Amino acid sequence: MLMANRISVLNETLISHTINRSESLSATRAESHRCAVEALVALKAFICQQGMMEHRLRDYKNYVVVFLEWHLNTISGPAFHPFYQQVKEFVVALDAKSDDFYDEFIAAAHHRITTLSAEEYLFSLKDRVLKELEFFQARSSALQQEVETLTHSFAGQKDENAILHNQLHEIEERVTEQEQNIRQLTDKNNDMHHEMTIKQQEFNEFISITKI
Repeated sequence: MLMANRISVLNETLISHTINRSESLSATRAESHRCAVEALVALKAFICQQGMMEHRLRDYKNYVVVFLEWHLNTISGPAFHPFYQQVKEFVVALDAKSDDFYDEFIAAAHHRITTLSAEEYLFSLKDRVLKELEFFQARSSALQQEVETLTHSFAGQKDENAILHNQLHEIEERVTEQEQNIRQLTDKNNDMHHEMTIKQQEFNEFISITKI
């Protein structure tokens, strides 16, 4: 990606990552935890070789913190303490300042790694996980309440729609009845008009005879 002239974004999943698989290669990271730092050293060498470090130093510092924090948060067992010490030394050597980071979350991660001991970092991680758990539980509860509210609202609207449907049906019946009444009145009016025409003709004939 460092060498790319353009980057395209697709709205489809091209690859997925499954976690907690015992047979996965990622499950063996504890046995070769030094590879993470060695990969970053190789990346820095590549960036320097390409003459891009002057423009990519800030990107590199951010990537180092995010990359190593993920490794710290997902590695366990006896390898954690020596790996944490190695990560801490590597991150401190970056000599990064707070304004080097893209956002406050990366800056906070950098601060934790460079100032906390391994034990303090684990307690900090546990505290953050618990807070995230509480947040998601609260969010889940809020969403459940929202679902229940929408369900009740939908049920109420369904009942209201049924009432409106019945009222509409009654109105349609009344309209049909009125249309029938109008047709009947129209027929009667036509009959009366026809009868009046006949009477008028009879009257005219009577007048003619009288004049004679």
